[in-house]
Amino acid sequence: MWKINIQDDLRISFPARDAAFSEGVEIGMLATLMSMGKTEFSRVVSARGLEQARRLGEKLGYHLVESEPTEQGFVRLTFRDRTQRARLKLVAAG
Repeated sequence: MWKINIQDDLRISFPARDAAFSEGVEIGMLATLMSMGKTEFSRVVSARGLEQARRLGEKLGYHLVESEPTEQGFVRLTFRDRTQRARLKLVAAG
């Protein structure tokens, strides 16, 4: 059983369900956020669902940035709408 990340400090789990169910909930949440037209969002998902999340983002017009997987088998994904221009940030050279 794994905990599904709803937002940064809120996780839920379904003790009577298997891993495939939890993976489906994670992907369903990503699909919902994408269909709402969010221009950028991040979520922690299981490494098992990474490939499906990548395909879903690509089909729905999102660029995906992923962090290194954790020891627990999770990865933070950031989705950015491909139609949005890059946000540049000025930094001081020093």
